[in-house]
Amino acid sequence: MAVDPLKSLNLHELQKNMKTQAYRRDLCFIRTFRPRQGYDEVGDLNEDFPTGLADIPRLNGVYIIASTGQRFVYPNHTSRIIYIGQADDLRRRIHEHRQHLRNLGKAFANKMWCCDRYHYMDRFGARVYYYKCLQKQESKDLESMIMEAFYEYYLATPVGNGARSFRK
Repeated sequence: MAVDPLKSLNLHELQKNMKTQAYRRDLCFIRTFRPRQGYDEVGDLNEDFPTGLADIPRLNGVYIIASTGQRFVYPNHTSRIIYIGQADDLRRRIHEHRQHLRNLGKAFANKMWCCDRYHYMDRFGARVYYYKCLQKQESKDLESMIMEAFYEYYLATPVGNGARSFRK
């Protein structure tokens, strides 16, 4: 008797595998360096993190914010990536982004301008990935490598980045 593979899989495991594959596609432009270390998924900026921010290290590194569903059209491909940034303290910087996102409504009430990236995050969701710097690596150098890889793959910078960050 043949076993139906869909019935033998747990629905939760299937959804988790599909999400993992989607996240790998989001970061497919990062192929030339550090593929074995991968990323550490943080969670959704629009919701509470499962374990709070305590699991995010207070180390320097680079974080990538991706939409949870919307793909943006770039000259060469489509991508969920909204923003790529660097930080000397990943936990502090991700917390700051979360606070800016939560205060977006107050900015409208006070007729204040805010960065475009927060409108994208608010409208399309925001999942965060981060890469810790290795040994004596500077976060600005790692950010430059990731931005350059993004630009080479998509022929543009992410929709939420206002300026290029390449160091050559």
